[in-house]
Amino acid sequence: MSKHMMKLSYKFLMVVVLSFLGSVLLFYILFANRYRAMDFYIANYTDLKSPAEQIDDMQKKITETRISRKDKKAILELMKQYPSLSMQLYSNDREYIADHILSDEGISINTRSVWVELYYPEEKDFQLKFYDGDCYLIVQSYQSMTFIMIYLFVSSTIALGLFFSITIHFVRKKMKYVQRLENEMKLIESGDLQHQIECVGNDEIGSLATQLDHLRVALKENMEKESEARKANEELITTMSHDLRTPLTSLMGYLDILEMKIYKNEADHDAYIEKCKQKAEQIKTMSDRLFTHFFVYAQDDDILLVDIPTQQIKETLSNCCLELMSSDFQVEETYCEEDGILQGDMGLIDRIFDNIFSNVIKYAQKEQVKVALFIEENKLHIQVKNQKKMNQFKEESTCIGTKSMDKMIRQMNGKIIINDEESTYCVECMIPLKK
Repeated sequence: MSKHMMKLSYKFLMVVVLSFLGSVLLFYILFANRYRAMDFYIANYTDLKSPAEQIDDMQKKITETRISRKDKKAILELMKQYPSLSMQLYSNDREYIADHILSDEGISINTRSVWVELYYPEEKDFQLKFYDGDCYLIVQSYQSMTFIMIYLFVSSTIALGLFFSITIHFVRKKMKYVQRLENEMKLIESGDLQHQIECVGNDEIGSLATQLDHLRVALKENMEKESEARKANEELITTMSHDLRTPLTSLMGYLDILEMKIYKNEADHDAYIEKCKQKAEQIKTMSDRLFTHFFVYAQDDDILLVDIPTQQIKETLSNCCLELMSSDFQVEETYCEEDGILQGDMGLIDRIFDNIFSNVIKYAQKEQVKVALFIEENKLHIQVKNQKKMNQFKEESTCIGTKSMDKMIRQMNGKIIINDEESTYCVECMIPLKK
């Protein structure tokens, strides 16, 4: 898991916290502007009378009906005609006369309830003239109480809507991405390995998409390698069948000559037998190379590589040179004094050396075979160079040995370079050393 990857649970928690804070901020802004919204609504969309207009109307009724300030019953009945106003009537010398206290669904304005804390009624003093004296009236207007309650409900709904919309948008976005991954996997399942999986985000889903795309690429590469290997094997079998048919045809011709005794003397008889042996040896060599080729390609690419000191490689290479010298080859050996350690497989290295030196024995002149081992750019270089025999028939036209060596050296993360010129042949193997 990447160090920069953020868990999906942390992302979701962050979205919830931020959406909650945003919702609270939005509600606070709406709540702080509740009176502005109320004034705008009343001024433009209602025909309600202001408290002053309602008190003027009350004064007219008092004057018309000549109500006495001592007639508390008549005063109370008059106050009830204005249900949106809470009123308290006092004489000029602060003597209580009457009142009409409003309550909203049984909640008294004298209690510190939630509704009263959310709405502060406007309080004003008015002078009322009765026929037997003046009084002053304390008025609190509750005519906008309903609007404020509705406004607070709508504000809360908007704030909650913002919270849920942000949270649901985040969840839906992730679910859509999961559905997109599902559709892309169906395309890959149908065989479309060219379709690249879109990798978005740095959470677990994004990491899953990245891993799925890596899996797609690996599957595509494996299928391409398998196709190339199948094609190469088909070409190899076709070529080998042709190359084997040539010495087999010659061998059958020589055997027919011997069977029908179409030869002049015993010397010709022995010559035909020798030619038969040469063709049989040629067929055997080609079949051995073919077996080696399929054996190498059948091995798993992920072989177990172990530490091998370069001194061990020198000893193996020196033994191969001794075998050449025992066959009357003149070998010039050059070894560096520097030592190192490489990761490889000694069995593969032995097969590579067998292939190289068997070619030297068959195709090289016995003079001037140069063998060198040196270290350069943190790589072990093994170089074998020889002069080619003149007019030498090349048995291995399929290059099976070369392909096998290339496969084996690549299994050890190395590289092989073959320089085949008209008169010289040079093989150089390079295997990286441990740092």
